[in-house]
Amino acid sequence: MAQPRHGSDDDWFNQTLKMFGIPRSWSRNAPLTYTDSQLYLLDPSNQRSQRRRRCDLPLTAHGVSPFPLKVQAVNSLKGMQNCTWQRNYIKDVTTNTVRIAMLGSHLQVWFQHTHRAAEWAIPVSWVCYAGMWVVSLVALILWFIWLCIRHALRLLFSNKRLTPELNYLPFSCEDYRYARIASNPMENRKIEDRVRRDRALEQGRTGPYGRIRPRVLIQTQGDRSPIAVRDFPPNVRYLFIAFNFGHFPIGNFERANELVRVANKVTQQLGFNYFWVSISCMEITEQEAPTPEERRMVEESDIYSISDVIRGAERVVVILPDSIEGQCPKLRELVVDNMATNPPNGQSDIMLRLREWGARVWTFPEVLLGPDQPIKVCWKNTSTVHWFELNKRDFPASVWEDSESSTQILQHYTNTNLSRLEFINVALHCLIDRQERGIQWHYPGDLSYVLMGLLRIRPPINRYDSSLQAFARLSLPADNDRLIERFVCLQPSSRHAPWTTMVDQYNASLWSIEPMIQVSGIGENDTIIIEKALGARIELEHFTDISALNVNRWRRFENAIAGLAMFPDVTERMRRHFRRRKFRAVYPRLFSFEGFMGITEIEEKLFGGSTGFLTWSKNGSKLSQHEPGEPVHEPRLALSGDENRIFAGLQPTPLGANGAGVDVEAQIGVVAGQDDNVIPNRDSIEDVDGRIITYPIIGRQPWRECNCAAQSRPRAECICPNLTERKLERISRSPMGEDKIFTIVDTVTMSVTLLTAAWPPQALIACGTEGGMERVLACSYDWTTGIFYRESVLRFPCKVLDHMHRLPKIRLGLKRSLASSDIARRPRP
Repeated sequence: MAQPRHGSDDDWFNQTLKMFGIPRSWSRNAPLTYTDSQLYLLDPSNQRSQRRRRCDLPLTAHGVSPFPLKVQAVNSLKGMQNCTWQRNYIKDVTTNTVRIAMLGSHLQVWFQHTHRAAEWAIPVSWVCYAGMWVVSLVALILWFIWLCIRHALRLLFSNKRLTPELNYLPFSCEDYRYARIASNPMENRKIEDRVRRDRALEQGRTGPYGRIRPRVLIQTQGDRSPIAVRDFPPNVRYLFIAFNFGHFPIGNFERANELVRVANKVTQQLGFNYFWVSISCMEITEQEAPTPEERRMVEESDIYSISDVIRGAERVVVILPDSIEGQCPKLRELVVDNMATNPPNGQSDIMLRLREWGARVWTFPEVLLGPDQPIKVCWKNTSTVHWFELNKRDFPASVWEDSESSTQILQHYTNTNLSRLEFINVALHCLIDRQERGIQWHYPGDLSYVLMGLLRIRPPINRYDSSLQAFARLSLPADNDRLIERFVCLQPSSRHAPWTTMVDQYNASLWSIEPMIQVSGIGENDTIIIEKALGARIELEHFTDISALNVNRWRRFENAIAGLAMFPDVTERMRRHFRRRKFRAVYPRLFSFEGFMGITEIEEKLFGGSTGFLTWSKNGSKLSQHEPGEPVHEPRLALSGDENRIFAGLQPTPLGANGAGVDVEAQIGVVAGQDDNVIPNRDSIEDVDGRIITYPIIGRQPWRECNCAAQSRPRAECICPNLTERKLERISRSPMGEDKIFTIVDTVTMSVTLLTAAWPPQALIACGTEGGMERVLACSYDWTTGIFYRESVLRFPCKVLDHMHRLPKIRLGLKRSLASSDIARRPRP
């Protein structure tokens, strides 16, 4: 007989109690607590509902449960002080019949630990085991008598059990609140709607464009100082003067005079009488704005309507400062050179100052929206104004650093039209590249307001909008192919990545995502209000029985007898046969636990033993991995009509005219670490029979063994390129508010998905389709605000939609933040 496994005295006791579900958690309270002492309503729509302090609470089918959130976790996380939720051990899903049948084995372990069973003779061990077997048999007979009595009572009183619904578990989230800006104005608060409408009427923003002509122009007066005029001909022709406020500061009187005088001379030299320059054309009189609020509104209208002024100009002139700051000559002493100078080289002072001008955000539209003519670049040297002309197509290579992106935008205005999604995506990246150069913004939403100048719809400016709210205010009324809906489905590169990057970690483009939701408004705290979504609740506390078949009594008795068998092989064979029959049909369920385990361990917890039903997801998350399986030989089909043709790029072989050559692109990744030139072709002819080799996609375990020095030296840093257990454990032990490792088990697809989340994901919300897979958001829930926060974006097969529930209007947050002062360690009692 095999020697018993020795361990601490608590091992057998804890295992026996866990088998019967005692205790249910490692500790009664979460290790960390929120410092917020305010009381919140559990149901904001019911003002009489219970109030509680802020903590993590679970979602239920009827709202939020008043009991703390409990999350099952792997044993390695026991005692960790980095969460605000209560951690449970992962309980086995085993029927009471099997637990009673296995009682003898657990009693034997207890008897061996307490009586030094290692020193016993073999006959004594068998006598002990037989005694424990008798105890289990008696307990099992008594249990079956109780089951028969219970069954008879049910038949007598006709107490029929309801069949569970063949859908995922639902959850309730009806928390309707006013949007900050709704797509339909009728849904706004009436007072805000009236104020917004009045402002739009006062600023003349009832049409697509905000302004047709400038409010003020500067008129030249020969050698006299120019004057600002507000009454000018309707068909006036004027120049747009572009400059950099870093070169001509507002408070520097000498630099301002230099700018206006040079602009005046260049305007006359080009044969115009009017020009527009922001430093002089944005002055507001008391008649135009008698109150400070009206003055601010007119000032905002001038700033964010500059793009319309550029569109109406005949030419754009860029003025650079003199290298030597000093007193500017008078107008009659200033002369414009009749001959254009040769464009200076890239390292000259003029080109450096021109690049400084091009690095500003507000100067980017001045090149794009101006007329299709060369832009005149001018600068003063003593009393002479020199100039040269630069074509628009030369700006990306000569002036701008983001030549690739800016070239696409420039070509959009000339000969190559981008789609609406491509245009907004590329334009936003160009503006972000200029934003990161230390430019001081006037309002948080200035980035979107600059982008607004490139588009057709002009919503009213709100100085209190965040950058995301301003962008949504711009996108909601515009026909931009449902940009916000597609943006919600993107998986950012990291948790702290700004929303403006719009980069998907699955390397998908915005236009490759087909949204199935509708954004009906933008809420406070940078939340998005979505409708028409499908959702499902995730069970976090424990696994449950998912069998949808009513197994007959004989099969249940056979499973119980398996627990009494004295030979392990017989026991395992009988129980495997029972599991195969029991789990042929299962209920749709989503389970999750904190940490990671192998497939075999998960099946033991969920099914009671190894079944082979579960597999790792192939492309379910950013941590998922896949590899080719065994090759499959298929007959080659001649459907393209190319079999009798000869191509110059392919060398003829005995197999056929086009049978030679290695399709390197088709077989990359078939054999890891092998040279592309020696890998057998993945989609080429294999032999003289003309068969095609294809490879099935097999999901594999996301982590691999560590092969670096850290495997033998625990304190060494792991430098393996692959994901290892040590890296996953380090992520799981991250501080509160940072990403941790979670595992989701789906019984519809029988797949296991590894993902990262800072808070336990309590719901899956389907939002779109991409690449034949559903984009599903794994969301945590903050019941104090009624916001679902996107923790991770997963990819599930489309059949999961058939088992989800239609959700009402919900608030979705893209990033959940937590300050160090928001949490504290719970004091010990």
